[in-house]
Amino acid sequence: NIDNEIINLTYEKFDINGNKYVIHAKKGIFDSNTDRTNIIYMKEVEASLTYLNNDKLTIYSKEAIFDKESFKTTFSNNVKLIYQEQTLESDYLDFLIDKNIAIFRDNVKYYNQDFEAFADIVNINLLTKEIDIKSKNQKKIKIRKKN
Repeated sequence: NIDNEIINLTYEKFDINGNKYVIHAKKGIFDSNTDRTNIIYMKEVEASLTYLNNDKLTIYSKEAIFDKESFKTTFSNNVKLIYQEQTLESDYLDFLIDKNIAIFRDNVKYYNQDFEAFADIVNINLLTKEIDIKSKNQKKIKIRKKN
């Protein structure tokens, strides 16, 4: 149904601290269910959070489910977040801008110049940039120093 499809759509929002969140997709399809008109299924997605000090984190994914009211975004399929010299990859990312939390789920890989880590879940506080690395079922978290 072409009526609920948009090409090259962009939404932007400032959080309570003045940081700017922008999400862009090459294609978006609005949910035709009348109870979910705020939901957009996005393809070929790029999002960014630019802090007041001009630090910027950028997120890429093949797909995302975006709530245009709360700006909650669930990224999926080749999710990658880049912040300075650090990269996080996962199957899913729940980006909760109103709660200042990013939750990476399933096959999470974190790496920078010095080491790489593998986990099931990584939570990031978007304000303090603190990272909490977790595993499911008491599995060990793998961390490997690069040469």
